[in-house]
Amino acid sequence: MMPLYGAKKNAPHVIITPTMSIEEEQQFKYYYYEALRLFQEAKYEESFALFLFCQQIYPHDAMVNLYIGIFYSGYGKRTYALPYYKRAYELNPEECWTNYALSLYKSKNIKDRQEAIRVLESTVQLLPKDENAWEYLRQVYINNHQYKEALKAQDALDNIIGYDEYSALNRYEIYNAMGKYKQAIAELNRYLEDYPTNLRFHMLRIQLYHVMGVSFEVMEKACQDILALDPRNIAIMNNYAYLLATNKGDLNKAESMSRYTIQAEPDNPTFLDTYAWILYLQKEYQLAKIYIQKALQHADKKDTTEIEKHYKAILKKTK
Repeated sequence: MMPLYGAKKNAPHVIITPTMSIEEEQQFKYYYYEALRLFQEAKYEESFALFLFCQQIYPHDAMVNLYIGIFYSGYGKRTYALPYYKRAYELNPEECWTNYALSLYKSKNIKDRQEAIRVLESTVQLLPKDENAWEYLRQVYINNHQYKEALKAQDALDNIIGYDEYSALNRYEIYNAMGKYKQAIAELNRYLEDYPTNLRFHMLRIQLYHVMGVSFEVMEKACQDILALDPRNIAIMNNYAYLLATNKGDLNKAESMSRYTIQAEPDNPTFLDTYAWILYLQKEYQLAKIYIQKALQHADKKDTTEIEKHYKAILKKTK
């Protein structure tokens, strides 16, 4: 198993302090660069041995400690790696924060995870233009349910790289996690104002509309917007057909769309259920019975509540 994550092909120059003799310094440099060469040639066992030897000669070099930590992580020995990551970070926080912070955060220990946040917060103070540091901090805040702080981290990212689709998605996800659906919708709409053909954002918006229980008019417009961009989107076509059927809309239009979906996916229980219910509303009870029975046949037995409800109603009309 080879540890590659966090390894630096073009490692910065080795910092040698006056505490080393000239002979030790020359020896250290030789073995350090030899270890790097072996690493780049994928001779990992030999490389690891030389890094350990370098650490014995001079234990205060950040990159040596970092590489040893990377090797231990690659071998699945996180507890061995962490002290080396920590030492590397203490010696050179600008170059060595990533492995230390992420290793801490992967720990199940609460204190380690809190230390990861502290390290990342210190890093963005030290490197305020480092987008990777802000991105990691944003993710850690979200995982720790610190949503307000996550939004501030996203603000910092926007200042560095600008507002874009990624930023809008991040903000949507944060607001969604907070249960602030109106703000999440507002973020989607903000982006759609400039990029109205972004189908992904339309799909995310309609999903939230379902959760929020918006009015028929709002949902109908959302379905129409998506079908204008993607006329063959059978999932939305099915939803739109069912929406019309259950809100006293145009049943002929609903039946036409629903028929298209079952032609595309004849064994889809959701589509079959929709079609059966539209037929029921059109008083085509015998046909409705055929399709609702087929829906039950193909449905997951653990999730048939709605289909069974429709089946009972249809059955009453066909006895």
